[in-house]
Amino acid sequence: MTLITFDQKAANPTGARKHWKLFTLYQETTLVKDLRQAIDAHVAAAPGEIINASRLGAQLLRTIHLRAYPDAQSLAPEFLGMLFGMVLWNRLGTREETWHFTRTRKTGHERSAMIYVQA
Repeated sequence: MTLITFDQKAANPTGARKHWKLFTLYQETTLVKDLRQAIDAHVAAAPGEIINASRLGAQLLRTIHLRAYPDAQSLAPEFLGMLFGMVLWNRLGTREETWHFTRTRKTGHERSAMIYVQA
């Protein structure tokens, strides 16, 4: 039930920086609950898989239509990916398994991404 850096430092499942206010505003919405379920389903379907947050987010968010979530109507679409990253971080940090995480380096046109590996 832990997020751990590869140098063995534990991390809180809810961040403390300013941008985490987005997560706290939406954490009880049906959108976030559905994202948590999708993350759980993905982990169950591919146990032990290395999770690239950007790729998983892109895959899952293609199916999300904000209009279907009245409690998330005020969320600007450009913040959806950011919210997904926080939901993923939080969900992995509250599951029973231990997850190691790191950030990839930016290469070419690809942005850096959080990578999660089940311990």
